[in-house]
Amino acid sequence: MIQKEKINGVTLVLEHRPFYPSVALCVAFNHGSRDEPKEMNGISHFVEHMLFKGTKNKTAKEISYYAESIGCILDAFTGREMTGIYARFLKEFAEPVCDLLKEIICYPLFNSQEFEKEREVIIEEIKQSNEDDEDLLFNLFFNTLFPNASLGLPIAGKIETIKKFTPEIIKQFYWENYTKSKVVISVVGDLEKEVYQKMSENLLLKEGSENKREIIKEGGSLKISVKNKTDLDSVYFILGKKIFFQEEKEKYALSIFNTSLGGSLSSRLFQRLREEEGLVYQISSFVDFYEDVTIFGIYFVCDKAKLEKTLNIVTEELIKLKKEGFTKREYEIALNYTKSAIVIHLENPLNRSFNLAKNEFIYGRSFTVEEILDAYNQVKKEQLDLITEKVLSSLNEFSVASVGNVEESDVIKILPKEIY
Repeated sequence: MIQKEKINGVTLVLEHRPFYPSVALCVAFNHGSRDEPKEMNGISHFVEHMLFKGTKNKTAKEISYYAESIGCILDAFTGREMTGIYARFLKEFAEPVCDLLKEIICYPLFNSQEFEKEREVIIEEIKQSNEDDEDLLFNLFFNTLFPNASLGLPIAGKIETIKKFTPEIIKQFYWENYTKSKVVISVVGDLEKEVYQKMSENLLLKEGSENKREIIKEGGSLKISVKNKTDLDSVYFILGKKIFFQEEKEKYALSIFNTSLGGSLSSRLFQRLREEEGLVYQISSFVDFYEDVTIFGIYFVCDKAKLEKTLNIVTEELIKLKKEGFTKREYEIALNYTKSAIVIHLENPLNRSFNLAKNEFIYGRSFTVEEILDAYNQVKKEQLDLITEKVLSSLNEFSVASVGNVEESDVIKILPKEIY
């Protein structure tokens, strides 16, 4: 059962699960890295780090010790559209956990000593990400799709930008952008709602206004981005595009399309490229939903010598799918697998708390698991055929990102004519 109420300008969403001994709580803000000015890329992620570095009553060390003394697993995340501080804990500790989260959110110090240390920590995090070939590839791919928007920039920012921030800049950015109108508190588990109502009532943030983010439009993507790394034997590769939907039900159809094309072990790409051809160890397709745009992509890793053949077979499979569509059996398998994966994912209370918050930001409401399953059951084979045509109508709309011991000219030379 989902309960929702507005308290002191803060949206509170509760899903009662009396059979769970623990509780998941997320204080989410409708603000992410895409909402930053480009010249301040990474500041939201910096804010998230600094919230744990001391309040008017507790040092950073005391926050960690106190949280664990009441059995609380405390953490946070910064995404492209949402920032969250979350906790997992036993029901008996609900009140002190809520008090701790309220203190972290309402009374952060942003002091200069902790700031300088955390700047170095974040720089190390960025360096580590830049040395992770998969992270590097996905950051490159986003920048290829959105070269002129903050959505295309890395969430953690760039080292040169991080070095320009000051405690005053971070503090001002926090109080101006993390406001009541952008907050959803979502709680899942064995609940006594009065505790969370009290927390919502006493959340001391500015009133603020609704988030008005830059809307992504069609076009504007780059075609090819290549990062040459001579020390790699493998090539990391993404082929993908932006998709714009008119109806919400198209998103459900796209999820089924993704499962059947490359999102499962029985999918066409996995079976052909790995099981039959033995060209890759890792291949998958993915979808990423944002408020105004959806990303679809195919990701694989292969030996440099096998790249051309792998690209040709991927393209061959896409052309075949565009021409013939999925079989009825493929549709049935993908539908059932997609529904199972979603239900299993949402059985995790923390995942569910994130899901509740995100739906509130995008749709202004929450959906029960039964409603979600019903929406998938409404997708018939005909809708899957329509979404297949939409995604694959023009293969030359796909962009390419690559990390490995290849130059851009090498990639251009071997790209199938349907892509380039």
